Amino acid sequence: MTMLDDFRLFVEIARRGSFSGTAHDLSLTASQLSKRMKVLEEQLGNTLFIRSARGLSLTGFGRSLYEADGESILAIHERLNRASVTLPKHFIVHCPQNLISGPFYPAIRDFLNAMKDESVDILMESSNSLVSLSQKSFDISVRVGPQSDSSFFHKRLASIAVAIVGLKDISDKNTLIMPYSAQQAGEKVMGFIQPVFRQIIHMRDITLARQLVNDGLGYGLLPMTEVDLLTTSDERTLEYLSGVLFERQVYAVWPGKRTPGVIAQRLIQCLESLVKSSPPLQGKLIY
Repeated sequence: MTMLDDFRLFVEIARRGSFSGTAHDLSLTASQLSKRMKVLEEQLGNTLFIRSARGLSLTGFGRSLYEADGESILAIHERLNRASVTLPKHFIVHCPQNLISGPFYPAIRDFLNAMKDESVDILMESSNSLVSLSQKSFDISVRVGPQSDSSFFHKRLASIAVAIVGLKDISDKNTLIMPYSAQQAGEKVMGFIQPVFRQIIHMRDITLARQLVNDGLGYGLLPMTEVDLLTTSDERTLEYLSGVLFERQVYAVWPGKRTPGVIAQRLIQCLESLVKSSPPLQGKLIY
């Protein structure tokens, strides 16, 4: 609890002249109020109340505080309460380009549709996952990979399986198109890949990797969100050369308090609803 919270309780007690009445009105116990007033008195270095058989009264110090700041403290508390249920004027979302315009697009569309009647300016920004969030201004960020920054809160949204896949009838079966770094893939996966393929083409663009696989230039180490977009037909079928080699976890990350804000919760709900109906986001191979 902050000193401001305790000072607001002091004002409420002073208004009523009763610990028990204040406790009842604020859904607290008299014992809780007494302990918090004791802490406040220790912080202020002065006694606030005089308790006697005839009831409760303010000390001279307590009365001077109440008369000088009581009304302003209650006004501040009321404004803060209103702010907690009022939507902000601006809301900033960060999400990787391949997700925001790809598998997460239906959830983004539903979220924006739900917000169309609100007077909120929304900025949807395609973010580089390598940029530190501490260097950015945001209300919620969709991030892929482990989230180790303890200064932010996060919630896992989805899991995307990654495997080696390609068109079954391609002529070049010795080339792997790899949009992940060796560190992202891990030693075990690299140990599996290197003896199998004569050539490994490294790139940072997952969408480009999928397009090259789709054109038969080799197999790809691809997430299921991209495999879902590969073009197949009666003549073009997919072939997996591995099971799930690793999974990419997707998180919602936000600053501030443990519970995300009202708008952030709306976006998270849209994303979670999408994941429930989307196999590529559930950590399994798709066929």
